[in-house]
Amino acid sequence: MDGMNQVKTILVAAFFLAGCGKKEKPEPAAPPQPLEPGVFLGENAKPLRDMEMDDVIVSVNGTAWTRREFDRLMNMHEAVFKLHRPTAPAVEVNATMRARSLAAVPDFVTRQLMLQEAARRGLTTTDEGRLVNLSSQRELEARQRKPMDEIYRAMGETGALFKQRLEEDALIQTLRLDAHGGRIRVADADIAAYYGRHRVYAERCAATNALVMARGERLMQWLLRDGEDFTALADSLSEFDEDGPGGGWGEFTPSEIDDPALRKAVLGLPVGGIAGPFDTDEGMVIVKLLARSGEGEESEDNLMPLTFTLARIGLRMYEKISPDDPPPERAEVQKALERQRMMDVQREWLPQLRAAARIEYPNGTNFWAKARGGGMAN
Repeated sequence: MDGMNQVKTILVAAFFLAGCGKKEKPEPAAPPQPLEPGVFLGENAKPLRDMEMDDVIVSVNGTAWTRREFDRLMNMHEAVFKLHRPTAPAVEVNATMRARSLAAVPDFVTRQLMLQEAARRGLTTTDEGRLVNLSSQRELEARQRKPMDEIYRAMGETGALFKQRLEEDALIQTLRLDAHGGRIRVADADIAAYYGRHRVYAERCAATNALVMARGERLMQWLLRDGEDFTALADSLSEFDEDGPGGGWGEFTPSEIDDPALRKAVLGLPVGGIAGPFDTDEGMVIVKLLARSGEGEESEDNLMPLTFTLARIGLRMYEKISPDDPPPERAEVQKALERQRMMDVQREWLPQLRAAARIEYPNGTNFWAKARGGGMAN
């Protein structure tokens, strides 16, 4: 009996130990919740200049973009601009960079939405997608007299980012063609139709411009033969809203008058004289010389250059295009039509991608101050 009790004791102990050592099966992890779509702004907006390098400017579905990455992008844009325009004056470089900086944040958001959609579809870049950058790359290679790989290497880290951006452009174009290729691709019939519209437009421009100039000739007759008042005609008929009362145009030196025929006429006019009509870049123009001062062309020795105070009567004209002008090259037409179609597609498509995305500005940001009802601040 003692032996039986001993066996029972051992079995009970083993059962107890087994129960104590048994681990509870963990509950399965809950799947991650999708991010709530919408635009989310941090409470304390910072201007860009006050951001640290690791501060996030914007995040698209969890993909963050920092101040450091913004600076790298601006350096790349400036380097690429100077490759294309090596002799551009500093004022033009600064204006271009200003425009680039203001567009940088919405551009990042758009690119990320497109790249993420391409990844969702499992797309890889196609040869047709790469054509989007081909002409600009060929132009740059011709200007630099070296292949793109050498241009990238010469630019160093900036070149690596430049290459990455071009590859992203090609993938985005692949996405556009995959999603909306039927609406974007341009057929031979589309190009032929464009040339037909182009000729009709050119004929309309030429006919309209001829009518405008004929009207200008009648105005000259009213002024010179019938003694009509220039000031009254300018106030009632001139279509140049930027002019002052009575057609007041402003004060000019001869070099500031771009149109050569107009410049020659003004140089020969007496004060109070009228000349025209002139077919200028701005439109049909009749001018009156209100005053003349100075002694000749501006130079280091002449501190009182010759200046003219002018008034004008101006009528708007169409583009300077004639049916006899050579039509644009086929490649230019195809590129222009494709670009317009892509813009039309994206105007419909991007709002859908944006509505399904989570876009966060954790530090506020001067670029998105208008989301709070304010303006832009730098």
